[in-house]
Amino acid sequence: AAAVADWRARGFVGARVAVNVSVHQLLDNRFVDRVTEVLERHRLPPEAIELELTETAFQTATATLESLRRLREGGIGLALDDFGTGYSSLTSLARLPLRRVKLDRSFLADAPGSLRAESIARSIIDVCHTLGLEVTVEGVERREQLAWLAGCGPLHAQGFLIARPMPAAEIPAFAGRCPALLRELMARAAEGAPPRRGEE
Repeated sequence: AAAVADWRARGFVGARVAVNVSVHQLLDNRFVDRVTEVLERHRLPPEAIELELTETAFQTATATLESLRRLREGGIGLALDDFGTGYSSLTSLARLPLRRVKLDRSFLADAPGSLRAESIARSIIDVCHTLGLEVTVEGVERREQLAWLAGCGPLHAQGFLIARPMPAAEIPAFAGRCPALLRELMARAAEGAPPRRGEE
């Protein structure tokens, strides 16, 4: 939270951070209050934080779902992480208090290039959009994948092609460079240019 407050103070007003949350944390009766306290202490709006949960967290107890509803009602975003690696059904996307679905990297393993893989990935993305959910696609490592995703509607991409983990202090500068970086990657994908040494 301190890092996000710093980013926003430096002009990156839309900055937010995603935090992985465990089932044990959700079962703690004070968890929701603690999240609220952290936001208040750093003078951050609820949208400055997004909690990422695995499918297991959504399949536990009624108390867990109640915590999730309280968080969502408070404006805190909830994301289903690594969708596609477990047993989540598409109907679960409609009934859970989610803001975002993060598609596991396995959806892109054979796309583009495999009609079957492309069809499955595009169908899941379309369902999420129809439900009003934001989509993040994980594991984007090749320019062709990024170019293909550009035709799948509005979404977020995450992967080593775009960036590797970096210190929090470097994030604002990277965010400023990111639009130009994405334009370059897209242009080179369209041209079919060979990768630069060390890029892949």
